[in-house]
Amino acid sequence: MGLNDLGYSDKWIEYGFLNDKMLKLQLDEFHLGNDPNPEHYRYKSFLNWLDKREKLLDQEVINFIELALEDSDQTMAGSALKELLTSAKITEKQFQLIKPEFARLGEWATKVIEREVLKRKNE
Repeated sequence: MGLNDLGYSDKWIEYGFLNDKMLKLQLDEFHLGNDPNPEHYRYKSFLNWLDKREKLLDQEVINFIELALEDSDQTMAGSALKELLTSAKITEKQFQLIKPEFARLGEWATKVIEREVLKRKNE
């Protein structure tokens, strides 16, 4: 049991979105059968990673987008990207990096983008 059992790729460790301790805790919980949905663990890892940062480097945002768009569960990935796009931690430049990638997920994502653009204009 390891990364692949929860749908992670090696990039999750390489990019610092997951570490061995977090993986072990998630695998233990998964084996208890409390939540048999691997995508929930990946989503939690995205949120934990985002929560622990005060500000984000451009490369970290690029890595986040890459991991999300490569994910097998595009519904979960879309939710994670929405959290990133709507985060107060991203800069305007990062917002512009995320927008076209997030928009690829469809009309619902475009609507979220439009709301965020309006929100940013009013701040």
